[in-house]
Amino acid sequence: MKKAYIILLLTTLFISLSSCKVIGNNGTISDSSSNIFQEDSSNLLYGPNELGEYPGFNSVPDFFNTSNIEEVVDDINNKLENSLLDSSDSSSDNSSSGSDNGDNNSIPTPPTPPAPPPISPTPPPQSGEMKAVWISYLDLNYLLKGKSNQQFSNNINKAFDNIKSIGLNTVIVHVRPFSDALYQSSFFPWSSYGSGTLGKSPGFDPLTIMVNAAHSRGLKIHAWLNPMRGPTDAEMNKIDSNYNIKKWHSNGTTRGDYVFNISNRWYYNPGVEEVRNLISDGAAEIVKNYNVDGIHIDDYFYPSGMGSQDSAAYQRYKSSGGKLSNNNWRIENNNILVKQMNTAIKSVKNNVIFGVSPSGNNSYNMNTMYADPRVWAGTPGYLDQIIPQIYYGFNNSAKPFEKTVNEWNGYTKVSGVKLIVGLATYKIGLNDAHAGSGLNEWIDNKNNGQRNMMQRQILFSRTASKYGGIGLYDYKSLFTPNGDIQINVKDEVDKIKEILK
Repeated sequence: MKKAYIILLLTTLFISLSSCKVIGNNGTISDSSSNIFQEDSSNLLYGPNELGEYPGFNSVPDFFNTSNIEEVVDDINNKLENSLLDSSDSSSDNSSSGSDNGDNNSIPTPPTPPAPPPISPTPPPQSGEMKAVWISYLDLNYLLKGKSNQQFSNNINKAFDNIKSIGLNTVIVHVRPFSDALYQSSFFPWSSYGSGTLGKSPGFDPLTIMVNAAHSRGLKIHAWLNPMRGPTDAEMNKIDSNYNIKKWHSNGTTRGDYVFNISNRWYYNPGVEEVRNLISDGAAEIVKNYNVDGIHIDDYFYPSGMGSQDSAAYQRYKSSGGKLSNNNWRIENNNILVKQMNTAIKSVKNNVIFGVSPSGNNSYNMNTMYADPRVWAGTPGYLDQIIPQIYYGFNNSAKPFEKTVNEWNGYTKVSGVKLIVGLATYKIGLNDAHAGSGLNEWIDNKNNGQRNMMQRQILFSRTASKYGGIGLYDYKSLFTPNGDIQINVKDEVDKIKEILK
């Protein structure tokens, strides 16, 4: 009788799971499989096949289309970036600039390296679950920009104390948002998010201060880079002529090839070997001069809106015997870059972690960013961590959270590569306009009267077989939220602390 009961129970459970229903906190039921492309990760092939095509590239529909949430977020960020940069331009002094009108096609020589910064203390020993928070350049805009050494030290010490207080153990800090540097670099000019003026030193080294502040508290620190995103037209005029990006911009042959412009911003072309070398050398420079625990890049690969901007590089590839289509060639360029960055980092310090944070929507990655994270997480030698931005609720109609975590867990096939689940703390207390049936769940979710969306997401993430931790985006949303959602955030943070500390 007992055996028959168990069989009946298991059969009922199997049928329930097969129906893929998600029950929301409001009692509504959504079908997580309806109108969603089903990727069978067990049958994925990595890299181009014998026809020179990437399986799944053309068959993955962009179901968000022009309403894609990542595009909406990008648009908001771009507007905010431009407003910040405009205010910076109006207050900046006359930084050094120049032009190189030669037609030399060889890779430019970088400026003479400055004296290396002081070496920071050895990172503290730490193992186990990564519990991270992103600190973006938008956070540094008020923590760092225009501040004195002491003011910034006070700000970052307080920020790291806040982070430590809720049980987090890792900070992922923006140090190169726009082909600039918040550290002493031979390859990139000083960022305006330091002194307030592009190309001008703040008079101290922000990364040294952050590394010391993190390690003194037992926190790990990962340096966050945007590898391809560069300056605006106005900013380009302020960059010294010794830097590679200015030389390529000023050269009539390489302008529009090594670097190209979309929507008034310049981007590096990863289809050019010299460009990939610069980006990889820039990552290795940080590892050589600073005791960072990791190098981190996010989801900005090719920019949205790509047309024929890389046609010259693609024609060179075809002329040399290349068989890939333009789109799949772009994907392969990003594959080469990611692997090259990992190799460059490991050649300096083998224990430094390399992580990549793509969009949680792989259709968007492949069709807009021309990136295939399945290759990186499914093939040895590319990275140590894959950190997809799974910024979706449990009831999201297109990308329900649990299904998406399982999807990325299936992509993470390499032994030793960890799945770090990126979580959207910036959505706490807000409507999720593109979530369909999950419109209000970031506001209404409650358990015994207390909101616990993030706690439930962390607990589910821990069930994934490749789970290595979580990343919370971002610092401001946790510690300086807007007044009208402070109670929502307090509830969520209290529940996070219960399972992180």
